[in-house]
Amino acid sequence: MINMFILHLKERNLADTTINTYMSATRAFFYFAMREGYLNISEHLIRILNEYIKVTILAIRLFVY
Repeated sequence: MINMFILHLKERNLADTTINTYMSATRAFFYFAMREGYLNISEHLIRILNEYIKVTILAIRLFVY
């Protein structure tokens, strides 16, 4: 799902910094939802997702251009 979202943003010809901003905002929303009790996800899973997002963005930079 994250891959598809990032690829969608790349297809819209958005800059890497814009995509990183979108991903940071998404990450912040998940932290907010978790902190407020709307989402029951462990901190460990959030860290794994953060690493996954970083690796996905890097891979897209390498292979899309």
